[in-house]
Amino acid sequence: RPSWEPSKPKQSTTFGRSLETTFDGGSGQAGNFFDVYVMNDITIFQFDIHTRSKTTVNVEIYTKEGSHKGFETNKMAWTQICKTSVMGQGLNNVTIVPSKVTSPVVIPRNSLHSFYITLDTPDLRYTFGVKYGSVFLENDDLIVYEGKGSAGKFGTTFKPRVWNGIIHYSIEVGASNGGADMGS
Repeated sequence: RPSWEPSKPKQSTTFGRSLETTFDGGSGQAGNFFDVYVMNDITIFQFDIHTRSKTTVNVEIYTKEGSHKGFETNKMAWTQICKTSVMGQGLNNVTIVPSKVTSPVVIPRNSLHSFYITLDTPDLRYTFGVKYGSVFLENDDLIVYEGKGSAGKFGTTFKPRVWNGIIHYSIEVGASNGGADMGS
């Protein structure tokens, strides 16, 4: 029996995390553009939103690499990752847009990605910002920037606005090195 055996590739472990911006509201319209910078490889798989409606709302979520700046009226620049109807939970409450209806967005570390979340009614809540493009909130994995509100799908914009909601995402830790364990 050999005293040394090659190790099996290390298994990666996926950790689910979330980042809540705010549910302060204070303003709103049909949509909200915002940018996210990621420091680690992540997969965003769900968004929870803030709506004043307690009835069914039609939600669409779009994404693109890079900033939303300059692309607010260019629908062709965006990829739709969700189109669904959900039951709004009203002011100051979380309205869940389930992961099963949202295509996951894989974002590599050290990159900027933008999102546009819109309803077909002016019931999406957001908060007045301080400075367009400034950091609103961050954790060890990502930074959320102040963005713009919008009236109608890819319509007139208002800035600065802070998206109200929760980003659900996963990160992978300990990915396979594909070889023997070389020790530490």
